[in-house]
Amino acid sequence: MNVILSQLFFVHLISFVFLGALGKFIDYRAFVRLVVEYDVLPKRMALFIGALIPFAEVGVVLLLLYSHTFVYGIVLLSILFLSIGYAVLSL
Repeated sequence: MNVILSQLFFVHLISFVFLGALGKFIDYRAFVRLVVEYDVLPKRMALFIGALIPFAEVGVVLLLLYSHTFVYGIVLLSILFLSIGYAVLSL
């Protein structure tokens, strides 16, 4: 039962991150503008980070799919979630 629940959680986590990245790629320019408008980072850095986030999310999904790189995926996902949380809390 625990294995089924952990696999279900894992599938939902990967789907959540992948669909989030897909949404960002659909309107890529609007997402980058949104990151800049948060006004948490200097404009040039915000442009770079905004452009990088969707690719990092796809990278997280790929890292989570393979057992050898799973830990790296978890670390990168934690950094992404913490940075998004910081940006939201700093408003």
